[in-house]
Amino acid sequence: IESSKQNKDGLKVCQFFQKGKCHFGGRCRLSHRFVQIHLPLVTDVNKKPRMRTADEVISRILWDTSVDASEFVVGYVDRFLGVLERPFCDFNWDTNPCDCDYTTELALPRHRIQYFAYRGHRVWDRHSRTDRVFGSTGQSLAPPFGKEEEVKGETFLYCAHTKNRHVEDEELNEMNHTFDPAPEQAEEKCDGRPPKKKPTHFITFRANTPTILSCFHQLQEELTALLPSSAPHWQAAPKLHVTLCLLVLRGPAEVAAAAEILRRFAQLDRNPPVAVTFPVKLKHFSGRVLYLSPQPQLRLHQLNCGLQEAFRKEGWLHRSSYNPRYHLTLAKVEDAAGERIFDGVWDLKVGKGLNFGRQPVNTLHLCTVSGAEVNGFYDIVCTVTLR
Repeated sequence: IESSKQNKDGLKVCQFFQKGKCHFGGRCRLSHRFVQIHLPLVTDVNKKPRMRTADEVISRILWDTSVDASEFVVGYVDRFLGVLERPFCDFNWDTNPCDCDYTTELALPRHRIQYFAYRGHRVWDRHSRTDRVFGSTGQSLAPPFGKEEEVKGETFLYCAHTKNRHVEDEELNEMNHTFDPAPEQAEEKCDGRPPKKKPTHFITFRANTPTILSCFHQLQEELTALLPSSAPHWQAAPKLHVTLCLLVLRGPAEVAAAAEILRRFAQLDRNPPVAVTFPVKLKHFSGRVLYLSPQPQLRLHQLNCGLQEAFRKEGWLHRSSYNPRYHLTLAKVEDAAGERIFDGVWDLKVGKGLNFGRQPVNTLHLCTVSGAEVNGFYDIVCTVTLR
């Protein structure tokens, strides 16, 4: 086998050296000089651009003077509870571990951070490669990092992944118990898949302390004065509640079994007593649902995990409950194609000085989605009291 060839000066060139495989080095009898190695140029036209890291986003939020860190929420993975959300300011991002006295909660490991949301809209998402903080993946910048003109005409939706408008509105309806009157007649999807199952029941706790009801009416009056178009869309005070699980139950037998699971859960639950507050920071889903977020969500999620697991084993837990969005709905536009009247709610100065107080989570209800209302609330199948 010919292992060499002559270069332009007539010297025999080691072919193995050209391939980087010559083991003789300086002892090789063939020339290693005047050799120009031509390596193939490998270009990947489909290579994704580098996405800016969570650490860079944190630094931007901390040090950008035009950004209010209290408006941000961090979605992160808990090893036992799944994806949780907490306010950005709950963490001490710049605490030195060497100075920690064990009374301060340190920041999250960066690899567990899944997304950052600003006023309910995700501006950075690891899974969907969304970066509207720096624009490193090609998207335009989102407020507060970009001007309003840069995002004009684009729709910011409350979702984990990139979805079309129809799917997002469908999930919005599921979270807020707004359904078609005859879901069983739904048409098959255009790709031939069967229609998604609709929840038939849900487990909830009511927000009905006198303080909460009083603050709700005050907030309603203030916001209606500033946004008159919202007047017909406010919830009735007796219907205020927070949903924990959405269920798909087929027939009376499964409903009875679900009620029994809920009773057994109440007897065996050993979680410490849970009480939540509702800070007056108005948020919205797609401009059509106005809500408040209960806090702390970690304690609430710990309580809910055992309940979810029991129904998941039976195959009754609806897909929208795998990553629940705990919220207290204040007002909602029932028509999925209706006007997005709450889009500008962030800029309204309402609710100052209101304190909704604490709502103990000690009574859970299994309710039907489409049943007749009883005393202004949903049709309750079963009620249990936690120890």
